[in-house]
Amino acid sequence: MSPAIAGDGTIYTGGPEGALVALNPDGSVKWSSTLQLAHARTSPAIGVDGTIYVGATAAGNGTGPAMLVAVTPTGAVKWQFQSASSPLGGDWPATVGPDGTVYVGWDKLYALAPDGSLQWSWGDGVAVDAPLALALDNSIFFASSGGGAGSEAYGQIHHITSGGSEI
Repeated sequence: MSPAIAGDGTIYTGGPEGALVALNPDGSVKWSSTLQLAHARTSPAIGVDGTIYVGATAAGNGTGPAMLVAVTPTGAVKWQFQSASSPLGGDWPATVGPDGTVYVGWDKLYALAPDGSLQWSWGDGVAVDAPLALALDNSIFFASSGGGAGSEAYGQIHHITSGGSEI
């Protein structure tokens, strides 16, 4: 996992056995939080309020249901969101909108409120296969690889409104 750097210079990266590690700008350990993630899979994303979002899978071999964990800047877990199925897409980090909405793509595209509640999801069986791009109007662009070779969704670029409708 690649590190992420917060506005105050804190560096967030993955550690051993599913830990999230916060480093001071001088490289010293600020804190380490065992998130009990079996397989951390994404680089952290940092929200406007400083919340850190890390994607993982629940199984040690990386094949369990996809999870997103929200962590405070002090290392406390705020909430966890788990998909209903195993991840089909790539290991892409979450994207956080200016209003705090957290977008994450696995077996479909999910929009989560800052408190972790599901706002909407789009694209059953459409595996998100690239990082999400957030436009100025808060719509989301992403590439898919789901559905198999005969699927209309295979290899397409999708444009989804901030309300969860395809454009």
